[in-house]
Amino acid sequence: MNTTLTLERLLSDLEPGDTVPLESIENEYGAELLGLLLEEIEGRGFVLNSRNVLGEVSICSLCDGTGTMKNRGCPQCDGYSTVVTFGRGHMPFRQ
Repeated sequence: MNTTLTLERLLSDLEPGDTVPLESIENEYGAELLGLLLEEIEGRGFVLNSRNVLGEVSICSLCDGTGTMKNRGCPQCDGYSTVVTFGRGHMPFRQ
């Protein structure tokens, strides 16, 4: 099994809001590939929430990553400068 091709195949169709079936991936490909998949997800700027839903992390476009607007906390990122979207709008991303 070519690990790189398998990872690319698993990641190619994923979009924010998709549920990543971690248990079935581990059962089919093993724990080692699952670990590599999780590293690759993080490396590409994505996160998984507690329900394994994929979210995309980005710099807040409203305040351009400064965390403030007009000397107040940015309403989109709450001053954290980054946001995450799980396919239904942006939320503050607190690391």
